[in-house]
Amino acid sequence: MTDVTDVRREARSFARYLIGAEPTTDEEARYADATADRIAQHADVVVRAARAVPLLTGPLDAAPALLEPDHQLRQRLLLLTAILEASPHHADRFLPRAWSLPATVALFARLVTLIPLRLVVGVPAFVALRLVRG
Repeated sequence: MTDVTDVRREARSFARYLIGAEPTTDEEARYADATADRIAQHADVVVRAARAVPLLTGPLDAAPALLEPDHQLRQRLLLLTAILEASPHHADRFLPRAWSLPATVALFARLVTLIPLRLVVGVPAFVALRLVRG
């Protein structure tokens, strides 16, 4: 499989994590071009793990946010976020919404539960993967 195919699959997986939807083929192509231009050509072991097991993307995102903010996984996720936000196809997902009080409380409760769980899973996984350096 080519690197471009891997990066396009990565864009789809990461977009599902970030916004819960698939990117357009144009967004995938822009991500592949931007990744080739701005980020290390070869995905490190943490990025490869997030590609291989999409359920680990959230925990593996939380760990470097705390431990290594400039990590390649964070760079890739932020780059894709910028591409998706700038796209007319997904712009509505980034615009402010009117939230009711119950919806705001539910979102807060979800985040308060989800973030520590991601850290509990992500930090040991991130450290272990960094030690492997595969």
